[in-house]
Formats: sequence, structure tokens, C-alpha cells
Amino acid sequence: MKLRTFLCLLALLPWLALRGAETPPAEILPDEGLTIQAADPNALVEIDPRTGQATYTNGIIVKYGPAMLIADRAHADQKTGDVSAEGNVVLVREGGQVWRGERLQYNFKTRVMNGSVFRTGQPPYFATGESFITQPTNQTYIATNAYFTTDDDPHPNYRIRAKKVVIVPGKSIEARHAILYLGEVPVFYLPYYHKTFDRHPNNFEFMPGFRSSWGPFLLSTYNWYVNPHLHGSVNLDVRGKRGVAGGPDL
Repeated sequence: MKLRTFLCLLALLPWLALRGAETPPAEILPDEGLTIQAADPNALVEIDPRTGQATYTNGIIVKYGPAMLIADRAHADQKTGDVSAEGNVVLVREGGQVWRGERLQYNFKTRVMNGSVFRTGQPPYFATGESFITQPTNQTYIATNAYFTTDDDPHPNYRIRAKKVVIVPGKSIEARHAILYLGEVPVFYLPYYHKTFDRHPNNFEFMPGFRSSWGPFLLSTYNWYVNPHLHGSVNLDVRGKRGVAGGPDL
């Protein structure tokens, strides 16, 4: 009886070994959340199956959850999430924030990025600068020789330029030794500027500027707040070529 049991177990050993080889431990399985694909069917792709690193020379699309990156050329590591991209780089991050530039290094898993000559936009602010880097510990972006504005236009009517700009996405923007420009003309020096993106109850907003179709203008708004379900504003706008206009929003 004992001999029969021993022989059965001996016969099962190869099958158990095969099952173990078919199901590797969960911790060494590749991360399937990061997908990398060529943007053009004729793109040149080189993939190292041992490391998971890929090089694309004629267009790349990288996706990880809601985030997506598009570029002309890139080197990507599917295991670590690191991507070094060049040429018409566009990165769409969580919350709809868009970064544009010629060079960008980004890790989709840690969200650490750095690059040069960038443009980014997420209302109410749009920014352009020479270089930027992230601080993942406090989720901030530090831009150098940058300017920002609320005017969503390639040639904004006004902007604030500073050597250093600190952006906390969705929360605040901060600049030191900043200069306010109307068009290309510097008009005011701001030793320190800080603006939160939260809408404060019962406040005034003023936006001066100039446009060819409006002439000089001043847009004025008084915001009032009762509770999260009831708030509104009263607008009074003056445009040089169109006159005075106003009305409430509820």
C-alpha cells in the first residue's frame, strides 16, 4: 500500500512542476496597465523582449490609465514606466491638463517629469516657459523663465512673466519677481504673486485688455455664493467698439 502511494506521488511530480512553471508568482508578472504602440503603421520599432524597452522613430503613443503621450520619437520602458520623448510631444494628464514641448522625460507610474520649452494649459491658467521639473513629494511643478495668463490665446493680451513659477495643478500658482505685461509692454512689477484656483465667495473680478474686434475693453464680474448648489455672478463689460453690456449668471 505504501509502495503504491509512493509510486503515484512520484508520477505526479512532473505534472506539478509543469503547473508551477505555467503560473509564475504574481509579483513578477509585467504591468499590463502601460500600453505602447506605434502611431504610424510604417513606424520603425525596436523592442528588447528581456527588458521591455522599446524605441520608436516615426511616432509613438503611450497610455497609462487616463494619461496619454504622443511624440515623433521616444524611448520607452514598459516595466518602469519611463518615457523619453522628442519632437511634437503632447502629454495629456489626469484632469485634462495638457503639456506640449519638444523634449520631455516622464514616468507614467511616479508622475515625475522634466522637460524644456513647454506649453501647458488647464483653465483658468495657461503657461509657457523654457524648462520645468516636478516635485513628486508635494505634487508641484517648478518652471523657469516662464509666463502665465488666463487669456487662452497664442498671443495673449496680458501675461505675467517671472524667472520662477511654482504651479500646484488644480490648487494654486505662485511667482516671485514677476512683471505684468500688456501685450509686449511691461507695466507693473510684482515682487510676489499668489493665486488659488478656488472660487472665493462674494468677490470681484476684472480683466482689462485690447482686441482688434473689441478695441480696448474691461470685463467686470461680481461673484456671489450662497451654498454649493446656489451661486452666480453679475457681469458688466465695456468694449470700446461695441459699447456696454451686462447681465447675470445663475
